[in-house]
Amino acid sequence: MVSWHGYLFTKADTFWKNLRQFSFHNRTVLELFFILIYSLEQIILVLLSFKVEDKNKLTLLVSLFSIIVITTFSFHKLVMESRIKLLEKEITSVLDRKKILVSKMKLMDQKYRELMRNYQE
Repeated sequence: MVSWHGYLFTKADTFWKNLRQFSFHNRTVLELFFILIYSLEQIILVLLSFKVEDKNKLTLLVSLFSIIVITTFSFHKLVMESRIKLLEKEITSVLDRKKILVSKMKLMDQKYRELMRNYQE
């Protein structure tokens, strides 16, 4: 039997892995999505600032807006850093495969040269 927090963490883990993979394969779409979110936040601030007449409420509104924008930016940064980690793993994997292929190529070259020497003799 799984506890409620085990179930919650499993769902959160699945969501995060899917988001990482999505951001890895669809960077442009994700960037456009965040641009849209930032724009909507600013539009909402402008519209609400014209409706609010009390200075204290306006100060609160701007403060809340700042918190929301910083939180959105932090989430954006977190997703992009996660994407970069996947890219770094991919680069490491490619470099490892390259090293293996280079060593195989050197071995084949060495065998080829031996064959050519034996053939010429």
